[in-house]
Amino acid sequence: MFSDYEHAIELHNDAWEVVGDLEDSEAMRAAPPVRIQVGRRVIGKDGAGNDVFQPICAYGQEEIEEYERTTRGVKMLFAKHEDAKARVDGWFTRSVSEKVGRLNAVKAEAQRVENACGYTAAMERAKGASARVRDIEQAILDFVPTTLEDAARKARWIVAELQGERALMLDRDDIALVALAAIGRAIG
Repeated sequence: MFSDYEHAIELHNDAWEVVGDLEDSEAMRAAPPVRIQVGRRVIGKDGAGNDVFQPICAYGQEEIEEYERTTRGVKMLFAKHEDAKARVDGWFTRSVSEKVGRLNAVKAEAQRVENACGYTAAMERAKGASARVRDIEQAILDFVPTTLEDAARKARWIVAELQGERALMLDRDDIALVALAAIGRAIG
């Protein structure tokens, strides 16, 4: 398992290096950022006393809806009659739909660029390599040693990986519990 792990780590690192290189590529820098402007806020005044604005951007449908609900709420304060309230509701539906459509168009263009330059495929390979490393890490953690030498080797590997920076298991909080449970099964 340890040699499989070393090989998987090597493939993992190589795959993520390719992703990093593609992220820094000219093609990816030309891809549009996946966001749209949904509004703007006043952040101050310029030297001539004019308002200075900062864009408010949304990165997903939920953010668009949240921003538009706020605007809808303000508009509803001034809608005194049912027909005015209905117009506000109609505006809300159209505005959300239009903004989601624009965001989806930006996402589609970004995805087209990612596909064309090989980023999408590279990312899938890198995620697969990470999954392979995690599977092997889990197999090592779950390994029930049959000898004291096996237990010591497993413990040394866990300590070395936790002290290093390459193990994917570094983001887990249950390493000691999982490793000790396997050792406990060997004793019991």
